[in-house]
Amino acid sequence: MPFEGDTPFSVAVKHTKEPPIPPKKFNPQIPEDLNRLILRCLEKDRIKRYQTAHDLLSDLSRIEGGVPTAERVLPKRKPLTSREITVRVPPKKLVVPILAAIVLVIAGLIIWRFVVRNRAGPALEAGRPSLAILYFTNNTGDKSLDFWRTALSDLLITNLS
Repeated sequence: MPFEGDTPFSVAVKHTKEPPIPPKKFNPQIPEDLNRLILRCLEKDRIKRYQTAHDLLSDLSRIEGGVPTAERVLPKRKPLTSREITVRVPPKKLVVPILAAIVLVIAGLIIWRFVVRNRAGPALEAGRPSLAILYFTNNTGDKSLDFWRTALSDLLITNLS
């Protein structure tokens, strides 16, 4: 990371005000040409940076040609944050939330067992089919035919009995 700080705001201020630390300070094995290329990419002044990706690629190709192909030792990687961001909860503090969750589950099972299940219709007799008869709607608009709303249901129930 080119800049480190305790808060995101302090890092942002460093981005705009402070020059970056040369990469060669972190890894002395970096060639001087590559060090200059990285610093040029991090320039604050837009005009001093590479103007096209082609210019950057040509400089990278030129530097790559000068770097020996022998195996290089990579530096130890630094953490991305300046502080550890791990939250640790002692097991004693987990007892109350776990007990609350268990009580909620038991209460839900009791409600489901006694309230929800009893709302179902009466138990069916074994071997006998059931049929629901609903009221009809008078869609004709004629008020004299409204009596059929219940009369048709009653006739069906009587005939099926």
